[in-house]
Amino acid sequence: MRYLHRALLMGLAIALVVTSGSAAVASVAPLSEERATVLYQLDLFLGMDRDAYVPNLEGATNRAGAMTMIGRALDWPRCPDWDDEAVSGFRDVPYWAEPYVAYAVAGEVTVGIGDNLFGNDMAVTKRQLQTWFERALGFGDTWEDNVSLDNSTPLIRADLVDATWNALMDVPVGEVDTLIESILAEDAQRRSIAVDGGLIPTHYLPGEILGDTVPVGPDVVEGTIVIEGMEEATTYSRHHFEALHMVAYVPESIEVITAEDGGTDVVSMYTAFGGIHREDVHLTLTLHDAAKDLEQIVAAGLEAGGYTLTRLYGISRAHPWAKLEMAIEYVSDTEHYVGRIAFGQRGERVLSVMTHMPIEFADGAQPRFRTILDGAQWYFPGE
Repeated sequence: MRYLHRALLMGLAIALVVTSGSAAVASVAPLSEERATVLYQLDLFLGMDRDAYVPNLEGATNRAGAMTMIGRALDWPRCPDWDDEAVSGFRDVPYWAEPYVAYAVAGEVTVGIGDNLFGNDMAVTKRQLQTWFERALGFGDTWEDNVSLDNSTPLIRADLVDATWNALMDVPVGEVDTLIESILAEDAQRRSIAVDGGLIPTHYLPGEILGDTVPVGPDVVEGTIVIEGMEEATTYSRHHFEALHMVAYVPESIEVITAEDGGTDVVSMYTAFGGIHREDVHLTLTLHDAAKDLEQIVAAGLEAGGYTLTRLYGISRAHPWAKLEMAIEYVSDTEHYVGRIAFGQRGERVLSVMTHMPIEFADGAQPRFRTILDGAQWYFPGE
């Protein structure tokens, strides 16, 4: 996927081609409309008319149109091995989609439907589209991983806009920047549009991003945590982590320890069920030294001795706010540890969030850690 390393993609346009016949009857969410407008302003979505904005988001689409959209979004025509005259080998692909489908076949993004057919006029489903995008981004064959996704309901053009938006915010294999960040790295004007439109967030953080003052709230609140499908009453204590500029409510039986080391701020939360402190069951948030970038920090994480790190994507991710997420595992004759590392960003500083525990603690510890992250409140003094 060498083409993903290029910072500027010129003349990028998403032409979502509809099938012949009447438009699909479906409602379009306001968020999809907002996203379509931003993509149009970025020249990533042309709509149905080159001279005016006619998105037709409720309209039907087909497999050839969806594959063309993917190819243009990922800039296949600028790849060194692109061939405008390439043929797919399928006998039902329209001329305008032929090079895109051919490139998708060569890159193992699609294999068609059999009998020498691509299925051009067939509707696209969520499972198909998700799988195509993930293969194109270098994640491999994810068809079986996406088995829970709908594979029967036809998508409309708004769905393609949403899928494209999500793909642009994902980080391709081998990269540390999102696809849209790479696309607009040397285009300040369009980057500004993407930032204002929310396609390039200023921060990648769990929980809620607030204003410039410390959020207020009670010192203690009562609530519940769902453990193995059952609600469990829990008392939460308010903690203000000044170095991180974050407030969070921490469930009882979890101890909090903060530290600072050479420009790096660390907050670790350990389980202490029954008064027993467990060093190996923890949630750790690390706001790294501003001198270290995401690429350096990820590389150091990949070198963690004894641990197997596997990058996660799509529906496998537990931290959708993060730029990157990895599953961690350590197995020996006597120990089996599991967890996650998610990499985000607070302004210019990288945030890493790590969960770690013996596998038998996962059902009890993970829901508690999740409530902390989901309820986190970030503030930005002086910004």
